[in-house]
Amino acid sequence: DPNGHRLFVGDNGNNRVLVFALDSADRPASRTASLVIGQPDFASCETGRTQSGLSSAVSLVYDSKGNRLFVADESNRRVLVFDVDGGNGLPATHVLGQVNFTAIEAPGATQARFATTLNLALDEDGGRLFVSDFGNNRVLVFDVASDFPNGADAGFVIGQPSFTSYAADAGQASFYGPRGAAFDPVANRLFVADDYNKRVMVFDTSAIQDGMAATYVLGQPDFASTSTFSSDAGGSFSPRSV
Repeated sequence: DPNGHRLFVGDNGNNRVLVFALDSADRPASRTASLVIGQPDFASCETGRTQSGLSSAVSLVYDSKGNRLFVADESNRRVLVFDVDGGNGLPATHVLGQVNFTAIEAPGATQARFATTLNLALDEDGGRLFVSDFGNNRVLVFDVASDFPNGADAGFVIGQPSFTSYAADAGQASFYGPRGAAFDPVANRLFVADDYNKRVMVFDTSAIQDGMAATYVLGQPDFASTSTFSSDAGGSFSPRSV
């Protein structure tokens, strides 16, 4: 958090997010966390499926414009949204991927559900949240610029031609196990680590369409290649984070 000088750490094994206070130069003010999210106190580590509980906090992004923290709650197949001004165990304000804070619907390829929520990327200026849905071989794009209902539908899907398809594939518009994602606000580009295809895909998100083609590929010589196990300067093997 560049404005409030806070560092958010996803502590996956303890089912929580730790918040550390930083000084004005963004150095740790203390080696002890000042706040815990996902647990009622620093001693607790139980899994939870409530408005304030987590079960595997695998990824998070902070929205400095809205003072919101988005947390990928993997085992609950959802994304929780927190207004991070509060005390320990503060409740989430919104949920994506489930209809409410206690639901655990079966995984499926729909416009509002995930098979596996693994990674998040945020376009702060455009108000778009990118959710890497590993099990459905796709990235869902949600409009989070203004208030949205719990369990909201995604606006777009990348990596699949429709919201109901989920097949793994290679090619210029497909994924096989997308994991890490990162958004470049300067050039309006989305980078996605396509694990099993052993590559990183780059998308121009200035005009998103369902099933859109990537503009570049890293780790492979072209969009059709996926079988090269390479450790040289132009290859990759199981990229997971970008």
